[in-house]
Amino acid sequence: MKELNVLLDLQIQELKVQSKPKDEIIEKIKELVTFMEKNLDKGLFILTGDNDLARFTKKYGLTNQSLLD
Repeated sequence: MKELNVLLDLQIQELKVQSKPKDEIIEKIKELVTFMEKNLDKGLFILTGDNDLARFTKKYGLTNQSLLD
C-alpha cells in the first residue's frame, strides 16, 4: 500500500523533470490524492479534507498560495 503512494510520488516527480504539460501532472496528483483519501486508515497520510488537491498541487510547485486562501 505504502509502495503505491511512493510510486505515485515518483511518477509525479518524473513528469515534472520531463517538463510534461501541467494538466498531465495534475491528473497524476489527483490520482495520488484519491488513493490517499481511499486509504486513510492504512497509513500515515495527512489530509485535511479542505482543498487537499490544491495543497498537493502547491506542494509539487504547480499552483500558488492564492488557490489555498
